[in-house]
Amino acid sequence: VERARELYAQLGSVGKHEREGLLRALSGRYLEPSMGGEVVGDWSVLPTGRNMASTDVRMLPREAAQRKGRRTVQQILEAAVAERGHYPAAVGIVLWGSEVLESDGVGIAQALDLMGARVRKDRFNRAETVELISLDELGRPRIDILGNTSVVFKNTFPGAIRLIHEAAELAATADEPHEWNYVRKHTDELIANGIAPRLARARCFGMGEDAFMGQVGAMLDTGKFGDYTDIGNAWMSDNSNAYLPQYASIVVEPASDVQRYLVGKVEVIQQPLVQMAAGGPVKEDMFASFTSAFGAAKRTMGHDDTMILVSDLTRREPKVRNFRNVVVNGVLTRFHSQAWRDRMMKHGYSGVMEFGDIFKAMRSTEAALGGTITPELWKRTVDVTLTEWDRISDANPHKTRDLGEILLDTQRRGMWEDRDLEQQLKDKLNELDADVELATYRRQLTRNDA
Repeated sequence: VERARELYAQLGSVGKHEREGLLRALSGRYLEPSMGGEVVGDWSVLPTGRNMASTDVRMLPREAAQRKGRRTVQQILEAAVAERGHYPAAVGIVLWGSEVLESDGVGIAQALDLMGARVRKDRFNRAETVELISLDELGRPRIDILGNTSVVFKNTFPGAIRLIHEAAELAATADEPHEWNYVRKHTDELIANGIAPRLARARCFGMGEDAFMGQVGAMLDTGKFGDYTDIGNAWMSDNSNAYLPQYASIVVEPASDVQRYLVGKVEVIQQPLVQMAAGGPVKEDMFASFTSAFGAAKRTMGHDDTMILVSDLTRREPKVRNFRNVVVNGVLTRFHSQAWRDRMMKHGYSGVMEFGDIFKAMRSTEAALGGTITPELWKRTVDVTLTEWDRISDANPHKTRDLGEILLDTQRRGMWEDRDLEQQLKDKLNELDADVELATYRRQLTRNDA
């Protein structure tokens, strides 16, 4: 109770601390340092108004993140057992650098907990190494993992990749039966098929050195793809490199055979997410492209029943949600909310850009996974777009054209069917083209007169 009163008082004095800290900094006086973080997840960020640093990546995952990791892993496995009747052999984890920073390493903690490992920290509270939790204490099999990361993640969090690799090595060499240790089972099968032991224990995969967006990002952004097989194959090609510790660095090695084998074993895909609001992701297009493309890769292998989940970390008590529901909630609570659209339109040009991100996320998710955006929701989206057409075209005519083209593209792909709405869209686009052409001609005349 005393601690709760103390925290309540600190929250009530946030404005006072911020003002005092600003004045101290402006007058060149010493400002006490502190780590940043999410107040809901870690009360140690209070009081505010100090010299804040983002985080010390050597301390990840922090204690609060480890607790959230354990709780979400429990929910993930309970959901899998309830639906499938058994523990999954492997779980795919989408690891974003921004989410790891904001959550203090929940994704890292999830990967370790699934494999039945925990962090050991040094006297400075830095993550030093890992140790295996005994099977008796764990009370379940060790679940294998496939971490889908990126070059940015590799360069920012080399220690995280090292911890995950150490956990995989310990689990792969533990004297335990295969039915209780899927990490060892899969590693032994890879080695039996001629894969070098070091590569067979790799569990973090991503793009090649210096790559960033890859084929999938460009493909989903432009809509230049056929069906889910194009998306899935591009994702496999993009993320076929293993990230392996070597001395003080992380090296990148081609490992498409290992990646394909592990993707085939994944039964659940999940992404820890902090950047959510009103039940949906903040970065809709990136969210859809990373996670749904992973699901498309599973579909190309003939696995249409992969569970795809999101660990919602926006609350003090995290909750695992269905990925498809999160995408739909994002559409309903944003684009289909008059209040949200009005707020976006106050930003004019950039507000219409937000609409484009939502439309791309809808198309990407439906194309990659299917069964997410219903024809009725597509038609409602078209209807809202037509209703708002004049307002959004005045603010950003070029992006408005993109919105119309995305909706017509989804109609051509068979995601919805309504001849009347289709014709209205085409008419609006033709009118917009004429208006843009006339405006361009008038600007040219003005320049010539000048």
